[in-house]
Amino acid sequence: MEKFRIETVEDVKAFFEILHTKYELAFHPDDSFEDYVNIENGAPTFTNDEAIYLNEVMNQCFEVCEKNDVEIYDIGMQLLQAHLISRG
Repeated sequence: MEKFRIETVEDVKAFFEILHTKYELAFHPDDSFEDYVNIENGAPTFTNDEAIYLNEVMNQCFEVCEKNDVEIYDIGMQLLQAHLISRG
């Protein structure tokens, strides 16, 4: 699994973009990565170790956004809308 370094709001945006594009997730920042499953077969999307790691990365995203007085949910919504529009 790719490793992420979340230090800036741009890093948060890049992480969210990867979740949308590489993992094709319509995710919510409050959701645990253990909860994501493949809709075709019900199998977990991530291994336990991957989910734990991604939860830690998301916690870093929250910290960076809070430190920079940026609403994490706005970032997620903007990227989700952009992806929905691009898919037509």
